[in-house]
Amino acid sequence: MISPPPCADNQQDQRNQRIANLSQEFSLICNELNIPYLDVFTPLKQSNIWVEEAKSYDGAHPRTAGYTEFANLVQNWSGWLNWFPHLSGKKLNQSLS
Repeated sequence: MISPPPCADNQQDQRNQRIANLSQEFSLICNELNIPYLDVFTPLKQSNIWVEEAKSYDGAHPRTAGYTEFANLVQNWSGWLNWFPHLSGKKLNQSLS
């Protein structure tokens, strides 16, 4: 399971606090159920690319470079690599072609 990403709109502080709390709860539940969990909220909140692209669009959805940041987090996550072992060590664009 993958956490929800952060928002970058005019209510981002309130929304992001709620998302951070949900992400922590999701992590606990996944841990109890032995389900892999990836927190993308924390690194994407620190990503200038994600934040600036989301701000310039609708506050929640970035453009290509923002989603590339997201995809790189997933692509390098052990939960993903364990599910798709043939993708280990490949770049995202190589894997999709």
